Order: sequence, then structure tokens, then C-alpha cells
Amino acid sequence: MDVHRVVLSWRSWALLDLTGKEQAHTLLRQSVRYAVRTEQSLVEKKRKPPEIRTLLPKLLDQHKLVGKPLGSAPPTTAGLST
Repeated sequence: MDVHRVVLSWRSWALLDLTGKEQAHTLLRQSVRYAVRTEQSLVEKKRKPPEIRTLLPKLLDQHKLVGKPLGSAPPTTAGLST
């Protein structure tokens, strides 16, 4: 899964109060444009979509994560290795 599809749109929302609607809108437009361009490339080159597109929804359903409330604990670095 391409991280830019998620991160750019999330940042546009997160920066809304800081930058204002116009700049946040620009970031969101860039995210949408990137996603559309990537999709068009798959179609034009007749490439098979990445396996994550079928695997991720399957895992979300299998573990009943859709609709589950998000956690509220602050992130930690405890599980990270250096």
C-alpha cells in the first residue's frame, strides 16, 4: 500500500487549523491527484493491482476491525528496536 495515499490526505486534515482551508485544500488535491494518476497508470499499463488490495480488506473483516473505536493511548517507542 502506498503510504502517500494516506499520509497526504491525513496531513491536509491535520493542518487545517494551522494553515487554513486554502492550503489544506491544496494538500488534499495533491493527494487525490496522486491517487488518480497511480490508478490510471495501472489501467494504461494493464498491470495487476497489488495483492494488498485484497489482503487488507480480508484482514480487517477477519479481525473485525471495521467500525471498532480507535485507541486513545499516546504512542510510545517501547516496541521499536534501534
